Amino acid sequence: MNVDQIFSNLRSPALKAPNKTESKKKLLKTLEFIKQNSETVFAEVSKADEGHVDLLFLLAGCSQENVLWWWADSAVRSEAQGKSFFLNKFEFNNTTKEHEILCIYLVKQYYKISIGCSESQFLSQTFDKVFQKHIKPSFQSSVRAVVNGKVRYKTDFDEYDDTPKWKSTKIGCIPAFMWFLKSLDTSTIDQIYLNSIPIILTLVEDYDISFKIVGIDLVSLVASKVNSQVLIKSGVSDLFIQSIDKLLILRRESKGEILLNCSIKCYLDLINIIYQKTPTEITEKLFHLFYTAIIQNLMYTGNEFSYQVAILSNISLLAKTLKINTVRYLRPLIEEIIPIMEIEILGVETVVELQLEATNALLSILQESFPRVDAYVDQIVPALVLCYDSTCHKLNDKLSLIQKLQYKLAEIFTFILSISSPESKKFIDELETVYPNFKQNLVDLSAKNVKVTN
Repeated sequence: MNVDQIFSNLRSPALKAPNKTESKKKLLKTLEFIKQNSETVFAEVSKADEGHVDLLFLLAGCSQENVLWWWADSAVRSEAQGKSFFLNKFEFNNTTKEHEILCIYLVKQYYKISIGCSESQFLSQTFDKVFQKHIKPSFQSSVRAVVNGKVRYKTDFDEYDDTPKWKSTKIGCIPAFMWFLKSLDTSTIDQIYLNSIPIILTLVEDYDISFKIVGIDLVSLVASKVNSQVLIKSGVSDLFIQSIDKLLILRRESKGEILLNCSIKCYLDLINIIYQKTPTEITEKLFHLFYTAIIQNLMYTGNEFSYQVAILSNISLLAKTLKINTVRYLRPLIEEIIPIMEIEILGVETVVELQLEATNALLSILQESFPRVDAYVDQIVPALVLCYDSTCHKLNDKLSLIQKLQYKLAEIFTFILSISSPESKKFIDELETVYPNFKQNLVDLSAKNVKVTN
């Protein structure tokens, strides 16, 4: 296999390849060939003008696992370099880092024979060449935003191209771009990050949710690597906040719940980085985040369980961040969570999953808002009892999460008992005349859970 064949085989595959299995085998075979003949391949590539730049670009494009593209899976990634980073971190979050192969090998080999050139210097120099030759031209036809002080504007008025190069023939430039941003040191990122902003915002603002998620990953990456004061002075911090803010409203379409989860986490990271020296602003932004991403979304999501689960799963994190300030949203949250707890399970696993997320969320907000919880005992406890009663039905015996839900209900009940006023405890005792033994059952269940946990 000569260098021309290697380059041809590594070029970005078509999104809709006629024979994906054969195409993937061909790609894997090429990567394996380079791995086994790395020194020979490197020597041949180095003969061409900037051949190492082209090869590193192509290898980097195969080094980021991504569910967007059929060829960027764990098998290709393992051959090309190492650890997963993109969208499927939601599915492969237990993946351990594997040995780094081709990209790092190429870098190390090249900088060793370059007098006075360190690995970081080589990466910096190569990135500039890759960016100018492969990445930037792929985004030329897209409507772009650039930074000028604190103003954002389009640099041209080209008609938007629905199939720009970065979505078609040069789609490998996105994972390659991510690989470089991950690999470059902080000092280099500080110098070049402004050039990356138009590309990142193009991805964030794309109509396709999958590309939005990639853009969010890039926003988080840049924000974590660039000094916060530099981001603020350049106006990029405002651009990032504004762009992610638009994504906090749930999109009721495929991957909409994943987009919401990514957006909430990114927004939270951004405000903690940007406003770390101004706690008051952090609190105000947290209020905005909680109201927009949680309260509003819960109000308008309807009865679609997958979306409700996505929203509820973020409440614990935000409640722990807001602490006692969570009390501002105690009433609306209780009003949204109680109807979920009162749903009859009737042997349906998805109902249990939803109620488990609802009870996790409820416990977290009760713990943070405990001074005001007593006012809502007469609403919470009846719903809790109904939910527990539903879990005890024969139809639910074989559901895998039913015991976990029961333990969570017991934990909530014992917490409420520990902070309830005499009036609230009297109400609970009166409720037991309607649902005999529920109090003792939940207390015993809580004790059993503590024993099992310990």
